[in-house]
Amino acid sequence: MGFFKLATNRIGLEWKKAFNHNVDQTEREINRLDQKDKYLEARFSNTVLKAGGNSPNEVIDARVNWRGDTFLTLQERLIAGEELSAQERQELVSKIEDLSDGYDQLLEVIQMLYGGSGGTQVIYVSKDGNDTTGDGTERKPFLTVQAAVNSLPLLSTTRFNIRIGSGAYLEDVTVRGFKADNIEIVAENNSSVSALTGNLSCFIRSIQFIDCSTYCRVRGIQSTDIANSPGYFIRFDRVSYGAIDNCRATASTLAHDSYNTFHFSGCSGNVYTSWASHQRMVIRAEFTAMTRLSGDVAGNNNTVICGARGAIIFRDTAASITGTTMEQRSLGGQVFS
Repeated sequence: MGFFKLATNRIGLEWKKAFNHNVDQTEREINRLDQKDKYLEARFSNTVLKAGGNSPNEVIDARVNWRGDTFLTLQERLIAGEELSAQERQELVSKIEDLSDGYDQLLEVIQMLYGGSGGTQVIYVSKDGNDTTGDGTERKPFLTVQAAVNSLPLLSTTRFNIRIGSGAYLEDVTVRGFKADNIEIVAENNSSVSALTGNLSCFIRSIQFIDCSTYCRVRGIQSTDIANSPGYFIRFDRVSYGAIDNCRATASTLAHDSYNTFHFSGCSGNVYTSWASHQRMVIRAEFTAMTRLSGDVAGNNNTVICGARGAIIFRDTAASITGTTMEQRSLGGQVFS
């Protein structure tokens, strides 16, 4: 369209401005409509009607996906959609598998932290056992006491009974941080032997319970390998309660400056029906411990029977145990007979 602007001085200035403005506006509108025609031609050449109707509102561009991405052809868009769907399905499967693995791991952690549902569980240890293939059952016992301890859940409402077969276990067993109804380390033949009448058949170098919110007890065990011991036979440190029953200590510790046969620290406890002879110190109680030496404890040739260091020991005078010093006190400790 060939419009031209009048520029002659014979036409009024105001009329000329209005006329030129109209010409500019008309040309802009023509250009806009021309661009719209081209856009509509492109749209119509790539549109289809949705199934079930012929309303203009149902006309869609088949090359454009839901994200607004435009493909050169409809086929390219369909192929891309199928590939994306397959990829998304695979990613979804992978996520589900990851969630499943995480769920299994969580169950394992929960079982480790909180196991059992009450009752009593027996874990077996034998010199014929195996720490790798054993599971603590009577048919597949563990080889070491420590392996049996390590198999226990940290939190439980179960009474755990670690039953030890005959033999010498040169171990320094540590039971740490457990919360259960009861944890007991006991000789398998405990009911048929007496620490007061002779040597037992189950020997362990040392056993200690630390920070256990439970009743802890050792029964039917005899000390051994004093030269390599950590300085005690049975030790309870900050537990709910520690009990020693039918245990025997006869390997001499008289030459050891700091050996404590039965050691209680920061907890309550009791020693009963046990034998101690040739021991440097039979019972050491310290750091506010409160311990009892029962009347059925026996032994001889000991140096110190009760040593209270900032703690309290109740000594039953009926106990048939002798030593050079019956009662030793320090840091305000007391022994009541």
